[in-house]
Amino acid sequence: MILSNSYPTEVYVSDMGYFVIKQDCFECGHQTQFLFTPDQTKLLFNLLPDFLKEQQEKWTGLHSPHESTNDE
Repeated sequence: MILSNSYPTEVYVSDMGYFVIKQDCFECGHQTQFLFTPDQTKLLFNLLPDFLKEQQEKWTGLHSPHESTNDE
């Protein structure tokens, strides 16, 4: 059994006012960074309760090497 990795995540508001989510990727060794405008942050905030519910229903904590990252 292989447990899923927990990626170190940095979350902050940049000097330019973007909401930033930054992670180091274990597989590729690169850093991924998402920058959200205030309107995008509001949208994300409104969607989070539904996403959290879905995530809790699907979460196994186990790694599957054949798992797709896109359900749709």
